Amino acid sequence: MKSYLADIHRTIIEGLSPADHRALPSAVVNFKMGLSESVLRDAELYTFDRSALEMAGSLKIGDPAELHRVLRSVLAGPRRTLFLEADGLERAEALTHLRNTVIKELSNREAIPSRVGILLEIMGDGTARYRPIWNHSGPRSDLRKQAQSKLREGKRNGVKRTPLQEQAFRGIVCLNANAGWKTIALPSKPNYPTMSEFSDMAQRGEGEADRYLQGALAQKQQETFSRPLSDDDFLKIAWWSHCSHKMEQPTFEFEEADQFYIDELKNSGMPHAQIARDMQRNCDGELTNIAAMLSVLAIESKADNNPVVFTDERPAQVQRVRSPRHVKHIRKDRLRVVSHNVSGIETRCRGGARIRQEQRKSSGPRAVHFVNAHMFLARSGQMTWHRAHWRGSEPPAPVLNRVR
Repeated sequence: MKSYLADIHRTIIEGLSPADHRALPSAVVNFKMGLSESVLRDAELYTFDRSALEMAGSLKIGDPAELHRVLRSVLAGPRRTLFLEADGLERAEALTHLRNTVIKELSNREAIPSRVGILLEIMGDGTARYRPIWNHSGPRSDLRKQAQSKLREGKRNGVKRTPLQEQAFRGIVCLNANAGWKTIALPSKPNYPTMSEFSDMAQRGEGEADRYLQGALAQKQQETFSRPLSDDDFLKIAWWSHCSHKMEQPTFEFEEADQFYIDELKNSGMPHAQIARDMQRNCDGELTNIAAMLSVLAIESKADNNPVVFTDERPAQVQRVRSPRHVKHIRKDRLRVVSHNVSGIETRCRGGARIRQEQRKSSGPRAVHFVNAHMFLARSGQMTWHRAHWRGSEPPAPVLNRVR
């Protein structure tokens, strides 16, 4: 059975033993339990399966202005709170190519979380705030090994925990979240430099353009990329980073529990500068993830009555056990599982044969070529799903001119 973040939040709230409440740092317990309560109390819970993530990865975003318009569309309102979660590796494989704002690519598979989520509060009119939440619960995870070691040590010392309490202890140790909210604030119209204009700004040392470019170029000295990058690649990364950071407030918004948690990190020896860097790194690239995942939810059924997106609600467990001992005894929250109707990527070609989404080479710019199914923002301002189709016209047939 899959272990969803929503279930881990419930396990932590209902299963953490009083002894572990006292043993763990109070700032850490209050921070993580407060977030879990907020997710379960306030948010609509969505988990994206692989097919829905692949659909999200088809989103067409060519430049920062287009990202701006997509975000304005999906954050238009009404006010609501959502929790968007997915398998960490599946999300990375499906959406990493959209994350043009990330300077350091994901190259270490072990560094990818087991489950990733975004707690998102939409205020409407292009404004929202969010924070990433994730866990590392795989068998090779250092946090899981640390939790297992503590549990074994407790057993040797005579500490008794029920299976639910053990699961809750592992859950809270492996759970992580950004220690602050990032605020998205988009004006009505995008106003970003083109990549050429950004390059000119950087050469003149104007504004922050040169700082972003130098920050990207500094990565050349580190083996952080999975492929060799050219100067133009680094310019593009710096340009995207500059523009995307203009879509957000420069500072984080903190709650009381966030401040106590940050103080606990400082007391454990983590420098303030590293905490600030980690917080920003946790949020880098999430703008495109938010745009892509919300776009899937915004897709509407088409006239052919063949819905593109299925959202199945997992039934809630209504009976409660007074003294729960196992995870199966605790109440499960309604979780909406988002799936893509894979048959929606099919289309008909000449001769009535059915084809599936694939790449085809064309013999020229006007030759018939195959276009993969994809999402895009229509001129109407609505997210639209364009099914796979043929585009172009047949090349002109050769004509023999007889000269007499």
